[in-house]
Amino acid sequence: MAPDKDERHYVRVGRVVTVGLILLASALSLWSKTPTSAFQILASRSGAGTGLIFLLRWFWWRINAVERVAGMVIPRGACTSSS
Repeated sequence: MAPDKDERHYVRVGRVVTVGLILLASALSLWSKTPTSAFQILASRSGAGTGLIFLLRWFWWRINAVERVAGMVIPRGACTSSS
């Protein structure tokens, strides 16, 4: 984040990201043949470590967004590098 930017900048960035996510979701919905296949794609891309991270954040206050992202990315990288 840039602290010297005004609110208009952040609103504009938020809108651009929202439109990008809508386009990505639309492409995914057109690409998948059934709703089940779309759900399987999303579930397989979310990472294997998210469940433990979500449970740990209830008991340990130091769990933050960085650890959540690491819990999604690191198991995914370990699974793809071992195959």
